[in-house]
Amino acid sequence: MKKNLLIFVITLIFTQTGKCDTIDFWHVFYNKKMIGDFDQYPERRMEGKHIGNEIVINTKIVKNNDSIKVKYFRDTPCDECSTSLMIENENHDRVLVSKGRGTFNPVSFSVKDLIVEKKRSGNASFMVFYSEEQGRYGIHKSMLFRIKFE
Repeated sequence: MKKNLLIFVITLIFTQTGKCDTIDFWHVFYNKKMIGDFDQYPERRMEGKHIGNEIVINTKIVKNNDSIKVKYFRDTPCDECSTSLMIENENHDRVLVSKGRGTFNPVSFSVKDLIVEKKRSGNASFMVFYSEEQGRYGIHKSMLFRIKFE
């Protein structure tokens, strides 16, 4: 009886501690410097407070060739699928799209193009979405972060 109880307890311990929770995450670079390390759960960032994924850029320091690059990671990558970054304004109008191929391959866009759109529309913030074609499952789209210009 003691042997059966011991086996049950050991089995219970391994089944409770062996569960994995995989989440998508992404790194954001301004030119070559990493400025963001985000995942699907932004509320974990500061002791349970929801602060969101936001990047603030000072428009006075932006140069013509500055870019933002996103490297997106997930546990079930694809090598040949179409990927893209879609930037939307505050009214959810798509203002910029950058295309790529494969999950782990970085996709980038020009910061200057976004500033031109900011001046044209008057929007001070933009939402960046990642999109990936997933074959028969359709297109997966998720919001990554918000860019706010000062």
